[in-house]
Amino acid sequence: MKFFYNPGSSNSRRAEAVIRHLGLEGVEMVLLNHMAGEHRTPEFQAINPNFKLPALQDGDFTLWESNAIMQYLADGSPLFPADPQVRADIPRWQFWTSFNFGPTTAALLFENTFKEALGMGTPDPAVVAAETQKLETFSKLLDQHLEGREYLVGDSLTLADFAVCAEMSFNAIGNLDFSAYPNLTAWEKRLDALPAWQQTVIQLQG
Repeated sequence: MKFFYNPGSSNSRRAEAVIRHLGLEGVEMVLLNHMAGEHRTPEFQAINPNFKLPALQDGDFTLWESNAIMQYLADGSPLFPADPQVRADIPRWQFWTSFNFGPTTAALLFENTFKEALGMGTPDPAVVAAETQKLETFSKLLDQHLEGREYLVGDSLTLADFAVCAEMSFNAIGNLDFSAYPNLTAWEKRLDALPAWQQTVIQLQG
């Protein structure tokens, strides 16, 4: 089995954390450099026609989309257990972060950090204001949900935690301020203490 990833990607991080946490020694880690275009080759297109990371190859079976990869790798484990309500609740948070929390943190990261660095102009105040308002709404929702909880689903760590927390990987450089949400920041610190999460700390590279 091969896992194609890049450590500068929050999508890669959430799936890589599953591999590290479960100790899946049979997975070959294949690092691809975005800046060198290593994800734009015909060989990788055969694995993911979207040319995006991460991707998984298990024999003749290929899989893309980080949340799908997470579920495939963790099936039946404590991260994605068999209980039908838990298995419904975990994807609920994966979908939520993919369509709400994630796009907002990504937009702010782009405006506050990468836009000028890529020579695309300065941050757009209107966009920053709108996305900051969204971030406050989503952060408040998370903070309220985490009141009295250690993890997002049930009483233990699941895929939901890795999926959502991955979007907070660039807090400092993206000017993402979560200090007004004590439950959210305490939860993030709990994940930061996990060896698997520490092993996947994102570096800004290709």
